[in-house]
Amino acid sequence: MTAPTIWIISPLIVSLFLFFIRRQTRLVNIIALSYCVLLVWMAWQLPIGEPMSMGPWTLKIKEQLLVYGRQFTIQSVDKPVLVLIYLSATAWFAGSLLAQPGYLFIPLGLGIVALLIAALSIEPFLYAALLIEMAVLLSVPLLNPPGSLARKGVIRLLTIQTIGMPLILITGWMLTGVETSPSDIDLVVRATVFLAFGFLLLLGVFPFHTWIPMLMSEIHPYTGAFFISTLMSVLSIFGLGFLDRFVWLRDSAPVYSILNLSGALMLVVGGISAALERQLGRILGFAFVSDIGLTLIALGIESQAGVEAFFAIIILRMVNSLVWALALSGFYKSDQALDYDNFRLDAPKYPIVAGVIIIASFSVAGFPLLSGFPIRLLLWREFAVNHLMVSSGLLIGFVGLTASGLRTLFHLLKSYDRAYRISTDERVVVVIFGSFIFILILLGLIPNIIFEMVIPFLGMYPRLIP
Repeated sequence: MTAPTIWIISPLIVSLFLFFIRRQTRLVNIIALSYCVLLVWMAWQLPIGEPMSMGPWTLKIKEQLLVYGRQFTIQSVDKPVLVLIYLSATAWFAGSLLAQPGYLFIPLGLGIVALLIAALSIEPFLYAALLIEMAVLLSVPLLNPPGSLARKGVIRLLTIQTIGMPLILITGWMLTGVETSPSDIDLVVRATVFLAFGFLLLLGVFPFHTWIPMLMSEIHPYTGAFFISTLMSVLSIFGLGFLDRFVWLRDSAPVYSILNLSGALMLVVGGISAALERQLGRILGFAFVSDIGLTLIALGIESQAGVEAFFAIIILRMVNSLVWALALSGFYKSDQALDYDNFRLDAPKYPIVAGVIIIASFSVAGFPLLSGFPIRLLLWREFAVNHLMVSSGLLIGFVGLTASGLRTLFHLLKSYDRAYRISTDERVVVVIFGSFIFILILLGLIPNIIFEMVIPFLGMYPRLIP
């Protein structure tokens, strides 16, 4: 038994099986949730590469799996990422019971997660670009269900990701030469340029970010948020691996300058665009744009604090986007725009759900006492003195997203002209979303909860921590 078989091959097989029984919604949910919980427990408890006793038998989970000469490797040090990604998938699949994103969500979602895990584990690493492209292609039926018209956001996503893939492949080929001839400055510069443009495209960094809000405005918000959150988290971890792997890359001052500049620009674009936007799905899309900027800025910190902030941002992105998208799903209708005009009409029917949208937007903005505030404060402290550009981007992003939340709050209050009484049928929903509000506030009041979670990830990147 090998680790890649457990956490890559078997989820793909289960995903294929669930696809064929996708119409049996309850059975699909039970199988997917049970299997994801099992994968999380195994990643948490079972040792990799070490013998373990099971009664009279001794079992050893091997680290490597060879497939047509390509090597998939999952080591014991990689277990925190497995727990994080499959725990996130479990939460998203559980939330689909309320959001109702469609029959294909769980089967294709599980397959996408497995392919992205494969992208993080494959050697040579340049083949990761092919697996990421396969995950994007698998997402097409999920984002653009069969029988519906082709959506511009999906087409733009495919275009940008497909252009970015060969750049990563070329970079992988060049990096082989860099490792053998590190003194070849021209080769190092060319590899850095191709790598930078490849990740600019894959991560949707300005000006290649337009597919994110466009996609969020065209599809079910829960489906779009799951795909963007999962894809961007894995791509960010993949990019961090480059910094840890190559000495010349992590010791290059221009690389960190590019990360800081790109991150500040993303914060400005995301914050200002969200403040001016009226469509609720696009606002969540611009919040993702701003969050990607935070990730880039965290990568630009040349210390352990940067790695801690990086993984804290990824964890909070998964929590905040899940809560925000689940709340938006309560107002989503395929034949109506998810804008302020329709929001005012429907908000009195679901006041708690509408309130969660506002709380989640403030949390992503980094409003005090909410989950996003400690990370923003940490980044401000790192950059406030010597990096005016980055600190200004953080401020503008905060103001823009806060203004967007205030606009949503204004339209919510404007919609009430009578007292509202919660019915018996809605009390379960109130309890669920009330719990989400409590979690967002708790993570803001006690940030050590998040920072304790990121400690296991530090061992994955020993060369990035002085």
